[in-house]
Amino acid sequence: MENEKSKSIQLADELYEWINEYNLACTAEKDAKKRKNEAKFYIVDALGENNTGICVNTVITNKVQEKITIDTKMFEKEHPELFKKYAKKTTYSVMRLKAIEV
Repeated sequence: MENEKSKSIQLADELYEWINEYNLACTAEKDAKKRKNEAKFYIVDALGENNTGICVNTVITNKVQEKITIDTKMFEKEHPELFKKYAKKTTYSVMRLKAIEV
C-alpha cells in the first residue's frame, strides 16, 4: 500500500446517497458518544468514592485500571536494532470524505 500510486476516478452520482448516509451516521455516532459520556459522568458522580453501586436491576462498577505503554519513538532512537527486531507493522485503509467547493 505504501508504494501504491494515488488513483482517482469519477464515481456515479447515485453513490452520493451513501455518502450522505455515511455523514449522517458519523454525526449520530458523535452525538451518541456525547450522550454516553454525559450519562457516565452522572453515574460516576453518583457513585462518589464507592467502586460499586446497585440501581434497580443493574450493578455498576467503576475501578481505576493501569496501562503500560512504550514510547516507541524514544525506544527506536535509543535501541534501533531491537526496535527493528520487535516492531510490527500494520497496514490498514483510512477513508476520509471532504466536500468540494463548487
